Amino acid sequence: MLRRSLLFSSRPRGVRLLRGALAAAALAAPLAAAAPGDAVALTVQPRGATVTVSGSSHGNVVWPGDSFSVKTSVENGDPAQPTLTGARGDLSSPASGLSLTQASSTFPDLQFGTPTANDTAFAGTLAAAAECGADVPLSLALSANQGSAQLPYSIPTGSVGPKQSYDSTAGTQAIPDNGTLTSVLHVGNTGRVKHLSVRIGNIQHTYDADLRIELVAPDGTSATLVNGQGGSDPNGAKREGAASPTVTASQTNRPPLPPTNLLASNNGSSTTLIWTASPGDPDAGDHIAFYRIYRDGVAYANRYDRTGLGTDTSYVDTRTGGMPHSYSITAVDTQLAESPLLGPVTR
Repeated sequence: MLRRSLLFSSRPRGVRLLRGALAAAALAAPLAAAAPGDAVALTVQPRGATVTVSGSSHGNVVWPGDSFSVKTSVENGDPAQPTLTGARGDLSSPASGLSLTQASSTFPDLQFGTPTANDTAFAGTLAAAAECGADVPLSLALSANQGSAQLPYSIPTGSVGPKQSYDSTAGTQAIPDNGTLTSVLHVGNTGRVKHLSVRIGNIQHTYDADLRIELVAPDGTSATLVNGQGGSDPNGAKREGAASPTVTASQTNRPPLPPTNLLASNNGSSTTLIWTASPGDPDAGDHIAFYRIYRDGVAYANRYDRTGLGTDTSYVDTRTGGMPHSYSITAVDTQLAESPLLGPVTR
C-alpha cells in the first residue's frame, strides 16, 4: 500500500504543507556521442525502436516476464559521408532485469537522411520481478567502415491504466502556529504513478499568506503545491503595519527565448520528444516554468500537454493511437509569457 503525506508546517502565524509528487519517467534520445579512443565519430542519430512481443495479450508493449524483439532505427546525418558501409550494432543495457538473447546485428548501408533499421532483430527477456512502468535503457554500439558511435534508446514497459481517485478520511485538523501538520492519504494500489493531480478542499487560517503546502511521496519525493499565497487576516488587518503611499509602476513582461534542436522518435506506441533547453528569460528574476507541447497544429486548441518542470528537456506521448502526429513546443516563464514556437517535427 502506498502512502502519501500532506505535511503542514508554519512559521509565525503560518503553515506549511509538505509536498510530494511522483514524476513520470522521461525518455531522452540525444544525438549520438562518439566512441572513445581514436575512432572517428560518426554523425548519426537514433530514430526510435520498434518492439514486437510474441504471443502477447497486451499488444507490443513489454510487461515484466515478456520475451520480445526490437529493431533500432539509425539515421546517417552526415552529408559529407552520404553512405556508411559495413555497419554493425551491438546492443547492451545497464538494466539488471533485462537479459539479451540476441545482442548483435548488421545494418544495411546507411544512406544520408534515411532512417534504417538493423537486419536481424535484437531480442531479450524482461525479468518478471522488473518494475512495471519503468523505461528500460538500451545502448547501441554502432560501428561502420567510416567510424563508430554510441546511441541511446529506451523501451517503455507496462500500460497506463485508468485514473483512480483517493479521498482523505482524516476529517478536520487544526494547523498549529509555527508548527507542522501531516495529513496522510492512503493509496490502496501499488505501482508506478505516471500522472498525479491533487485537489485541496477548504483550508481556513488566520494568515493564509503564511501557508506552505507540499505533497510528499513515501520515498521522500516532494512537490510544492502552495507557497505564500493569500492575504491579510479576516478582519482586514495589515500584517506589516500601515500601508505605504500608493505608487504606479509598469514593466513589460518579455517572453523567454525558445528552446532549440527539437527531435522526435518512436518507441512502439509512444513518441518521445527531446530538445535543447531555452537559453533563459530576458527579464531579471524570471525563469522557465515549463514547456508547452502542441500536437497537430499550433492554435490554442492544439495545446496538448506540458512538462512538469522548466528543467525538463524531454516528453513522452503515450497516447498516439499508433498514428503519426506533428509536434511543436514553446517555453513558458513564471509570468506565463510564452516563447516563439519550435517545430514542427512529425513522427
